[in-house]
Amino acid sequence: MKEKPIINIHSKTQELSLDSGKYHINVIGGFLIKKSNFKIKITKTSNKGEIPIKKTKFPLQSFESGKREKRCYEFKIIEKGKYSLEFKNSRNLIVKRSNVAIFFPFNLFNKAVPNEQIEIRIIPKSYW
Repeated sequence: MKEKPIINIHSKTQELSLDSGKYHINVIGGFLIKKSNFKIKITKTSNKGEIPIKKTKFPLQSFESGKREKRCYEFKIIEKGKYSLEFKNSRNLIVKRSNVAIFFPFNLFNKAVPNEQIEIRIIPKSYW
């Protein structure tokens, strides 16, 4: 997978072709991410084996194509093939543009991104 697909978190199950290697999942829309019980599930299409997804150790923030992104998750693909991507509890994911929401005056202007507009990008680790 050389392209970096952008996927809306409310889309139905997506099928992806993934090469073996490590991947990052970036949440697009802002830098303050509240996950609550939002989950991403990746399964191998042929045998329904679930790929473990873990919280990233280094949640980097970046701008890609003029959009704010934050690295939130990472996973490893052992075997190249077709995988399905599914989102659970998408409505519970809250994304705010700025991560300075802890300061009261700034919090008034730091509105949440509309949930229907939140997207993710899957990036091969070698890309960075």
